[in-house]
Amino acid sequence: MEKRKPTTVKCLIVDDEHSAHVALSELIGKRPWLEHCGSCYSVMEAVNRIAWEQPDIIFLDVQMPEKSGLDLIHMLPHPRPHFILISAFKQYAVDGFEYEVTDFLLKPVQEDRFVKAVLKASKQENKIITLQPAEQRPQQDMEDMWFPTSGKLVRLRFDEIIAIEALKDYVMVTYHHGKIVTHGNIGKIAAKLPDHLFIKIHRSCVVNRLAVRSIEGNTVTMVNDKECMMAGRGAERERIVNLLIQNRKQA
Repeated sequence: MEKRKPTTVKCLIVDDEHSAHVALSELIGKRPWLEHCGSCYSVMEAVNRIAWEQPDIIFLDVQMPEKSGLDLIHMLPHPRPHFILISAFKQYAVDGFEYEVTDFLLKPVQEDRFVKAVLKASKQENKIITLQPAEQRPQQDMEDMWFPTSGKLVRLRFDEIIAIEALKDYVMVTYHHGKIVTHGNIGKIAAKLPDHLFIKIHRSCVVNRLAVRSIEGNTVTMVNDKECMMAGRGAERERIVNLLIQNRKQA
């Protein structure tokens, strides 16, 4: 009989109490098929982390400063991860039912209830979770990317994106219908983009090759008339121009 390959379920913890993170991370760590992919202490921090990690299960506290866990559920579009609410107050179980969460755990979390909740999440259908072998999770075959901005997540297809520019701790994404600003690092975003379509023409600017209209000097003009400055002179400039032209023909 062929041996089944191991599977992993990515788990994110969102709670403003450090003790809850410690307890849940220990429970997750006991099970090799669960992966602790991050810990967040606020809703807005979680919005950014969810966009990057794309967790399968989110352990979510209800009561947190500024925005509650229920606010986070409301922000995310379908399909979305499994939410397992955690709270010291039983009455929030009713809220969880109304928000269609997968399960509710009462603090302090008991190990048998934890196991029951994660198994329930892994068996439910019509959710974002898919138990694929870890080594087979898609990396570079994505066709779009999610960007957290203004309390919501925005999905952009790669062919919609024109340019991405660094703005200190933020990144501005220009696309065919406008622009959005998101908290993040341009280097990390660039690493997730397909290199046959996007090229970094400056340390603070990445452009979509298919959205380039013209190149004059060190100015790259995009299809929406946006001008982006190219770095380097001589051989460096020639290298970037060749990448734009050659890869544009191949794309």
